[in-house]
Amino acid sequence: MRHAEIAFAHGLISGTFVHEGDFAKLQEACGISLCPNGIFIVSIDRYPQRINEYPPSWPKEVGHALRETVANTMAREGVPTTCIWTEEGVLVVLFQMDHACGSQLLHTEARVTQTAKLLQHALAARDLAVSIGISALCAEPLQLRRAYQEALRAMSGRFFQGNQQLYRACDVQDVGVVPNPLRAEEKLELIARVKLGDVRGVSVLVPMILLRLAEDCQRKVEGFKSEVIDLLMQMSREVVNAGISAAEILSKNARFVHDLYQTIRYDTFVGHVLAYAQWLTSRVDTSRMSACSPVIRDALQYIHHHHQDPLTLDQIAKVACLSKYHLSHRFKQEVGLSVMDYVRRIRLEKAAFYLTSSTLSLQQIATLAGFSDANYFGRMFKKEYGCTPKAYRAAHAV
Repeated sequence: MRHAEIAFAHGLISGTFVHEGDFAKLQEACGISLCPNGIFIVSIDRYPQRINEYPPSWPKEVGHALRETVANTMAREGVPTTCIWTEEGVLVVLFQMDHACGSQLLHTEARVTQTAKLLQHALAARDLAVSIGISALCAEPLQLRRAYQEALRAMSGRFFQGNQQLYRACDVQDVGVVPNPLRAEEKLELIARVKLGDVRGVSVLVPMILLRLAEDCQRKVEGFKSEVIDLLMQMSREVVNAGISAAEILSKNARFVHDLYQTIRYDTFVGHVLAYAQWLTSRVDTSRMSACSPVIRDALQYIHHHHQDPLTLDQIAKVACLSKYHLSHRFKQEVGLSVMDYVRRIRLEKAAFYLTSSTLSLQQIATLAGFSDANYFGRMFKKEYGCTPKAYRAAHAV
C-alpha cells in the first residue's frame, strides 16, 4: 500500500499521470481514495548544517518524527493527506482541502495557511524548525504538478528571508530581473582588485556589491545567482589571464558553481562567494609574492590595498616593521624594483586595465589608479608602455 501511495504521489507532482490515463482509473488502480488539491513543501531548516552536527542516526530519527507529526496534525484538522520525500530534509505533503469558490474562497485559503501554521508549531514543539511552501489550491488533481512548481518558487523566498517562515505561492510576484544590474564601476573595480591580488580590497567589495545587487534584482533569487556567477566567471578569466593554471581554476569553478546553485540561504551564499573570490585573488597574490620574504609580502599587500592613497616610503616601512633604508634595500633585492617604482607599476597596471575595459575619462582613470595629477599619469604611462594612454586605448579597442 505504501509503494502504491508513493507511486501515486510521484505521478501527480511529476505530471506523468497525464500520459497514463484518466485520473479516477489511476486512483482506483493505486487503491487511493485521496483526491488532493493542494501541496505543502515542508523543509527542515538548516538541514545540511545540522546533519553534520548530529550522530549518523539523526536523519532517520528526524524523518520519522517529521512524518508522524505531519500525519497526526493533518488528521486532527480533518485534512486527508499523503506524503512523499523528494530529497533529504524535504517532505512534500499532498492534501485534500474542501475547495470553495466565490466569497468562500478567501476562507478556504485562510484555512490552508492556518493549517500550515499549526503544522509548523507542532513540529517546533518537537524541536523541529521547518519552513513551509504553500501552493494555491487546484481545480483538479492533474494540476498538482503546476501547484508543486508554484510551491517550490514560493520557497525561493527563504533564500533572502530566512528560516521558520511560511511561503505562499500567491505572494510571489513575477518581477523581471533589472537589465545589467551590476554597476559597471563596481564590477571593474572588483576585477581590477583581483588582477592586483588585493585580497583585502576584494573582501571589502564583494559583500557590498552582493547586497546592492540583491536589491537591484528585486530579490529575485535565480536572477541574483546568475548575475553573481557571471561575475565570478569574469574574475576567473582574469586570474587565468594573469598566468594561473587554467585547469586548476576551471575544475574548481565547475564544482563551486554546482554547490552555489544548491545554496538556499543568502548569508551562506555570500560567505561562499566571498571565500571563493578571496581564493581566486590569492592565486594572483601568491604568484606575485611566492619568492618574497614575509616582511616584503606585508609591504606588497599594503601597497596593493592602498594603491589609491598617497603612499610614502615611511608608511610602507612602518607596515613592514623595517627602517625605510632597510626596506628599500630588501625590496629592491627581492622584487627587482624600488618601493616607489613598484607603487607606480601597480597603479599603471590598473590604469591599463581601465583603459581597455571602460570608457572613463583619463582624469577618472588616473584618480582610480592612484594618480592625483593626470599629466603626471600620462608621462609615467608613456614611459612604461611606450605610448600615451589615449593611443594605448585605441590600439586595444575591441
